[in-house]
Amino acid sequence: MNTFEQSGSSGRPQEKLEIVIDSGASACALPAGWCDHVPTLPLRAGEPTTYRTANGGIVTAIGRKSLCGETTTGATVGLNFVEMDVHRPLAPVSHMVRKGNIVVFGDPKGGRYVKN
Repeated sequence: MNTFEQSGSSGRPQEKLEIVIDSGASACALPAGWCDHVPTLPLRAGEPTTYRTANGGIVTAIGRKSLCGETTTGATVGLNFVEMDVHRPLAPVSHMVRKGNIVVFGDPKGGRYVKN
């Protein structure tokens, strides 16, 4: 899933997101201020309030957003993001695998995919 488009068939706004599938990420991360048409919900009790970035920095979680959309192959998906001060949306491989998906990193010309 490289590109994710929030569903527009229901009359809701659409936004195209390119999401990095990250084998080292610990949370679905959404940059602060993205998808402003979706309300930011408070963090759940016990949910982490800070995360460590790949370069060792610390970012604070602002809240969470639930997005429903469609992949470039037409599959309907839902992702729950933590909104934080990151540069691009990230989806952790560990979350996808835990939900029964197979994640393959292969040749950039068609060998990378997520299989449900």
